Amino acid sequence: MNELLAMILDAHGGPERWRAHEKVQAMIVTGGGFFALKGLIQDP
Repeated sequence: MNELLAMILDAHGGPERWRAHEKVQAMIVTGGGFFALKGLIQDP
């Protein structure tokens, strides 16, 4: 593990805390001019 990743993990509970989880879930709400410029579908 590189030094930067080790520092980040330690700052957020250590590797043991992160190994206790099986998945991470997120929802992204799209909208605004940036998504249109990229040609991406926006949320209604």
